[in-house]
Amino acid sequence: MLSNISSGGLFVATDQDFPIASKMYLEFSIAFEDLSKLQFILSLESLRRFSGTNVNVQASGIVIRVQKGGSGIIFDNDYKLHPL
Repeated sequence: MLSNISSGGLFVATDQDFPIASKMYLEFSIAFEDLSKLQFILSLESLRRFSGTNVNVQASGIVIRVQKGGSGIIFDNDYKLHPL
């Protein structure tokens, strides 16, 4: 389960410990209105296409924190967005 999503990254709630500095590939859905939290750069064409829909996000990042119950991941610049 994903939580605490922001422009810098997110927290993944899991019982599995991931090593610090591991590269992670994530895929999740988010409401169009919440894309502003992630601050992805979108073209005007993309904004028109996504407006009012949920968006599938494919992103990658690096594990920067591990604690009981999950891991903190910082996003890198490798992402793709698709309307659902």
